[in-house]
Amino acid sequence: MRIDLIMPTIEKRLATIKADATFNQAAQLFADGDRELVIVCNEHGVAIGVVTRTDAMRHLARDANPLGAAIAQLMSHNIVACRRSDDMLETWRVMNAEKLGNLPVLDDEGTPIGVLSAGNALEALLAFEQYQELVLVDYIAGIGYR
Repeated sequence: MRIDLIMPTIEKRLATIKADATFNQAAQLFADGDRELVIVCNEHGVAIGVVTRTDAMRHLARDANPLGAAIAQLMSHNIVACRRSDDMLETWRVMNAEKLGNLPVLDDEGTPIGVLSAGNALEALLAFEQYQELVLVDYIAGIGYR
């Protein structure tokens, strides 16, 4: 099963911000909805880092004047990402091994196109396995494939 099968869900989670933006601007993105990850982009729209809600909370706890800080100072530069053509199960295994709740989905140029959550990945994998089970039962019963 490929990631692109749930792109509408993945696209809804997308939030990007420029590297020269302030922490206050990023905080507003986290406040709008249930976002856990904001992708930091350069002037060409290419992903260069990520900021998580946990990163934001850690920054609030450490900095005496947190709102004006540049996102470039807070972001993680090491991006673990996936592509829409990647296998969902392999991607989920990477997320699990790296202990990541969310993963940027990038196009071939490195431009963000969505954010995959671990919950979305598991839901999709479960639905796929349930469908496979139904197909197998029908095949064994002589009904054929759906």
